[in-house]
Amino acid sequence: GSAVNGVVVATRVSIETEQDREVRGFELHGVVSAFDAVGKTFLLRGVTVSFAGSNLEFIRGVVTNLANGRQIEVKGVRSPDGTTLIATRIRFED
Repeated sequence: GSAVNGVVVATRVSIETEQDREVRGFELHGVVSAFDAVGKTFLLRGVTVSFAGSNLEFIRGVVTNLANGRQIEVKGVRSPDGTTLIATRIRFED
């Protein structure tokens, strides 16, 4: 839609189910913190991210480029218990 006098006028609305979001996955952008090379996890915007998956794709870098302070984009899916984002793609942004 578009904004008219500060109000968004929708031309189309779609409703997502939890299952829709799970299939499509999630995307986060931010700065890596609490990097744990042994546990293969880090925090990104307060979300624990695992980079232990075998289907992980790196763009503009490699796993050894992961470190605290790095600006990245992560795409992934939630772990079965919902506590962790399992990365499927990590893109280095700086």
